[in-house]
Amino acid sequence: MPEAAVIRMKRQLLPVSAILLDIDDVLINVKKWRYEAVNKVLSLFGMEIGCNDRLVNYDGLPAAKKLNALALERGFGMGRF
Repeated sequence: MPEAAVIRMKRQLLPVSAILLDIDDVLINVKKWRYEAVNKVLSLFGMEIGCNDRLVNYDGLPAAKKLNALALERGFGMGRF
C-alpha cells in the first residue's frame, strides 16, 4: 500500500480514549439476548430452557454451572463444562 494511502487512513481513524465494559448488565440488559443464544445452542440437542425455568433456576448462574446443571437435569452426558 502506498505510504500516502496509509497516512490518509491513519488520519481517518479516531483514537480510542476509553473502552466501556458492562460486565453486570447495568447499562445494557443483555439477559434476553443471552437466553436466546443459550436456547439456540440447546436446540442443537433438541432442548430448550423455558422463560420461567430460566428465571427460577438459571438466572445469574455462571455459564459453567448452568451447563452442568442442564447436563445433569436433562441427561445429556457431555462431561463437566
